[in-house]
Amino acid sequence: MPKVLASIVMATLNEEEYIERCMLSLLSQRDVPGEYEVLVFDSGSEDRTLAILQDIAKRDSRVRLLKNPERVQVHAYNLGLKEARGQYIAVVGAHAEYDCDYLTTCLHLLNTTGATNVGGVQNPVGKGPVGQAIAWAMSSPLGVGGEAKYYAKREEFIDNVFGFFCRKSALEVLGGFDEKYVSGEDFELNYRARRAGGGVLVSPRIRLKYFVRSSLRALAGQLFRNGYGRAQTHGNCHGSFRKWHSLPPLLVAATLASLAWLLIKPGWPALIVPLAYSLFALAGGLISFCDTRSLKVAILAPFVLATMHYAWGLGWWLGVRRFGFPKVTQSGPRGSRVQKEAVKSRP
Repeated sequence: MPKVLASIVMATLNEEEYIERCMLSLLSQRDVPGEYEVLVFDSGSEDRTLAILQDIAKRDSRVRLLKNPERVQVHAYNLGLKEARGQYIAVVGAHAEYDCDYLTTCLHLLNTTGATNVGGVQNPVGKGPVGQAIAWAMSSPLGVGGEAKYYAKREEFIDNVFGFFCRKSALEVLGGFDEKYVSGEDFELNYRARRAGGGVLVSPRIRLKYFVRSSLRALAGQLFRNGYGRAQTHGNCHGSFRKWHSLPPLLVAATLASLAWLLIKPGWPALIVPLAYSLFALAGGLISFCDTRSLKVAILAPFVLATMHYAWGLGWWLGVRRFGFPKVTQSGPRGSRVQKEAVKSRP
């Protein structure tokens, strides 16, 4: 049996729309200096996902189709760590398509920057006007705040990246993923990696397409879960709370206070917060038109921004209700001095 260089680990659940495109991109990696395998853990898909995967696995022996009995992706990642035969592990998402040099670029950057984990910048792609508006918001600081993994233009050490490419030995030393996190497990693991002296590097050279949700309802559900999960990590990962994390929760609280004020004492002062946010959202629509030259995107962008911010903020508050308020301490490290200098000196 040939020695395996890298193991790609992916969790799936009802991904029939994207899974074939995703798998073909993973199986078309070029110039990888060794063998690699793709471990797919299905969480009980009820659509055509399994049939598509089984057909691909029959045609390509690098694919291993396995079950995820717990039906939660974090469990799949730890199962992947146990099953992986590779020296390196790449945790990927099924909602994406990866460039043909994804693995080689990850491998090169991991070995030349001293990072513990490397990941790429999401290039969001949406279907239809709503999807296109969501894609724009997902790539703008107006939509995602300080999450540089969505729009970074240069290599830098940050808190969290999309995907996970690191040495298997590093994951084992960290103890794998913490399974009490059903959302935000990657953020929490990267937090532990940074606390242990490692760096989390994002690079626009690691290219991929990320297929965003195609409706406001699906987007709201995704951002609500993200906000809820981030409240859990904020409560447990001291120093992970950034100033911009407070903006959506403050927006939700201020809006509710404004509505209460309006009921108690009607008048225009009670509308200051909703009006101010409306102006912000409209400005976002104008900026989206300048970026995309699409009138449909510009009309929909304010609604997308509002959906993202209010859903994330509401999810965060409900998460705080369960996990408690975060301890606002000094921000966690984002790479050592040596690692940062290595990135700065790169051409």
